[in-house]
Amino acid sequence: METQDFVKLLAMTGVEVAAFLVCWLIAVRTRNPKLKQLAKYVAIFGFAFIAMYAYSLYQINAPRPDFVTEAVGPARGTGSVSSVVSFHVAEPREAHRVELTPRADADATAKGTIELPYKLEDKLGRVLVEGVLSVQPAEGRQWRTVSFTFTPESSGELILKLQIPAGVDAVNVVVKDPR
Repeated sequence: METQDFVKLLAMTGVEVAAFLVCWLIAVRTRNPKLKQLAKYVAIFGFAFIAMYAYSLYQINAPRPDFVTEAVGPARGTGSVSSVVSFHVAEPREAHRVELTPRADADATAKGTIELPYKLEDKLGRVLVEGVLSVQPAEGRQWRTVSFTFTPESSGELILKLQIPAGVDAVNVVVKDPR
């Protein structure tokens, strides 16, 4: 939450407390039960409004979770295969990052450098980003994580097409929002 939002919440709370106290003191002084009831309503509805406003500020400023999925590779003993992953982008005109981590077959280890061609398209088929990533092996079944960035022009569904080479069981795909 930003400082100005915090100041607004404090000011709203101060106004709420002052309105309650004024109504309550006038009700006590005049011995009017209807004003006491009004003071209670001011307190209940005022604080409920402040709580909803605080929650909406939290939702706006809360970090968004990353989109995480897996692109399935070719069956053992076959050549490369095309795999498609679709995801939604909510923040247009902001840089997004896609991280790809290939994983070898179940009983194999990651050996040698592999080439991982990719293409990112919108729903209309326009290519946003296209390229080939060279991926070095890491420990065990994993190759190193590689990434690319893109800046969508509008929000909506995007389609990531991967050409997964033989010997790769799957590719972990993580799309990070700008926040």
